[in-house]
Amino acid sequence: MEFLDLWFWYVLVLLLILSNFLNFFGHHTNGRKSKQISIFGGLTTWIELICGFIFTGWIGGLVLILLNFIVIGHLAQWLAFIAFKRLHPNAKYLTYRLFQLRNRHLEKQQTAHITGIMRESSERQAFLTQIKQENRILTVLNELGEHEGKIDEIYNALITNGSGEFVANCVVTNPSLVREFIELEGRKVAVEDITFYFMESLAG
Repeated sequence: MEFLDLWFWYVLVLLLILSNFLNFFGHHTNGRKSKQISIFGGLTTWIELICGFIFTGWIGGLVLILLNFIVIGHLAQWLAFIAFKRLHPNAKYLTYRLFQLRNRHLEKQQTAHITGIMRESSERQAFLTQIKQENRILTVLNELGEHEGKIDEIYNALITNGSGEFVANCVVTNPSLVREFIELEGRKVAVEDITFYFMESLAG
């Protein structure tokens, strides 16, 4: 346990918390720099772990890896959740559990293989086309003065904000939920908050 006497090992722990935080925070935000922040956080995390082996020995490096996956990652995600909530005061329905669920959905979207994306896109379009032909959905859209393309807009808005396919599918196939989405939107509720609301209602 000689690495515990090295001040640099503790510096690496602090840097890992910061880099993991940047990774999670950039992952969830939609700003122009968000993707770069997330990538930077991910790359620096690996660099710091490698430095752990180089400068503190293999035991120190191994402990850093275990600590990163067991403690630091969860701590950084919690800090990212707090920061996200502070910057998105309208996200009143977002809980830490939903934040974690959203993270898994976003990771799934980002890591999907290009052929899988093309296949899923084709299947999704066929699914949405079928939904837009259902009389009960068309009735709601007509009552609210919306066009068929609103179904695509609702689905894409939910998916983009990390709802996952289950929640998005539930909303666009249910006339009452379609109405509720459009009415919430009409009351100027943020799309992210609408997404968190449906995630809480349907995936909770």
